[in-house]
Amino acid sequence: MIVQSALQDQPHFIITMAEHSLLAGQFARAFGNTRFESVSPLSEMLYLIDHHDQGWFDLDISPRVNPKTGLPWHLSNTPNRLKMMTMMKSVHFNQMHHCYCGLLAAMHMWGIYHGRYGLSGNALIDTIPKKYKDEFNQEFILLAKKKTWLETQLAKDPTTQNWLRRYLWQNYKQLQFFDSLALYFNCTGETMRLPASFVQVPLSAIQTQTIKIEPIENNQYLLTPFPFKQPKVSISFQGRYLLPEQRDTDQLHQALLYAPLQRQQVQLVGTCL
Repeated sequence: MIVQSALQDQPHFIITMAEHSLLAGQFARAFGNTRFESVSPLSEMLYLIDHHDQGWFDLDISPRVNPKTGLPWHLSNTPNRLKMMTMMKSVHFNQMHHCYCGLLAAMHMWGIYHGRYGLSGNALIDTIPKKYKDEFNQEFILLAKKKTWLETQLAKDPTTQNWLRRYLWQNYKQLQFFDSLALYFNCTGETMRLPASFVQVPLSAIQTQTIKIEPIENNQYLLTPFPFKQPKVSISFQGRYLLPEQRDTDQLHQALLYAPLQRQQVQLVGTCL
């Protein structure tokens, strides 16, 4: 789950990973204009983006409590063995829909721990405690083997072989942009968001562009250059507000059950209004 940052003594917005993935899907559906190529192959990519973190499903429906806060564990602070379990689950789920979805899910899981294949300076593999490194390395070996097998299967069909040649890295970079933009909004409280940059957002299969985002006013955010079809894009995502307090796991589940679903909304624009 994602525990959004909050000012001191204020409640935190708690967001499931499924909701995070659906927010990334909203960006994917809006993406594309005369400068930025739209997502393709469309059906497979939208399915993948909507489910790219499906391995977290069990933790979404039965979250574990962080004993220091009484809130769910935040995505990056989730205990290592729980995080480890999510990787292959995401790959297998997406592979059941289509091998191309499984391949990009495997690349996404690998990339998270290896600097997103050069798109990020943060390599989570460097933060894994020594006692867990062997277990994580076994998962990385499984991911690499799965990636190779899926590529072999896709190369057998002329259509999907063309996807590998024409779209694979463009699609991977698109996924990273949608995921990172969703995390920008999901992880940081509404009054705490700062300007940021997203590197290597694909214009095409061979060209990329850095996109900058800047909060302006009234929950509006200026993106330069603007990568979406419409001049304004309104998006929203839902969650539940909870204050930190001493809770055990059962009490956390009850608190989440009775906290009303609420929605945060933002508007993305290409020029200051």
